[in-house]
Amino acid sequence: QVGDCYNYDDSETQVSNVEVVDCSAPHQYEVYNNYEITLSTLPDEDTMSSEATTACSSTFQEYVGIPMSESQYDANYLYPTSGSWAQGDRTITCTIKSGDGSRITGSLKGAAK
Repeated sequence: QVGDCYNYDDSETQVSNVEVVDCSAPHQYEVYNNYEITLSTLPDEDTMSSEATTACSSTFQEYVGIPMSESQYDANYLYPTSGSWAQGDRTITCTIKSGDGSRITGSLKGAAK
């Protein structure tokens, strides 16, 4: 959910489980937007990338307080696979991560960093 902080084994190419943690604990990612894909079929890679850019770029500033281009943090996203799509998953989850791969402590909502 938006505002959740979590960790996961990012060496995996497909994420099946994440460890949700309190944002005051060191974490890798924080969710800042969930975007529902309105297409009727699973998008190809280019379309999925375009959908994710739409979903994540415009809402980063709303959440963090400054444009992504001025932030020390980066955006990342999780998106449906063919298997999860077949089960009804239509959500692109936009997440914030540190630019240098270090863990974040505290929520980035309104952080303006």
